[in-house]
Amino acid sequence: MKRTKLPQCPVGFFLVINCEFFANDGLFQRLFQCWIEIARLNKEHNCSFDLWTSLGKIYFELENFEISENYFHTALTFQEKVTLETLLIDTYNNLGILYAHQNEWQLSEEYLNKALKIGGRKDSKLKISRIL
Repeated sequence: MKRTKLPQCPVGFFLVINCEFFANDGLFQRLFQCWIEIARLNKEHNCSFDLWTSLGKIYFELENFEISENYFHTALTFQEKVTLETLLIDTYNNLGILYAHQNEWQLSEEYLNKALKIGGRKDSKLKISRIL
């Protein structure tokens, strides 16, 4: 199978779509799966991480917290391979917010603190402001 090179990670495009359309449209779900597979084949771990996080965000917006949580944790399986540590900030922040919605305060605090810790090391003021 010929490998297709990703020109850039298409996450921004996917986040502006209508979440309900995405969740209910099989074609769009297959397209997303293709992007994930291309990223995997090309060992583009940052992109894979970002794509899984994006899926988590979409399902969070749809208030399907169980699926959202699964996607965020799937993203974190790439944690050791991610070269842009700042990508972790959003995923940890999203998990913290998700757990707060579920009244799981200890887990929420744990993930929000992880996001703040990375943000402090990387001097990522914009991302830290999103957490606060």
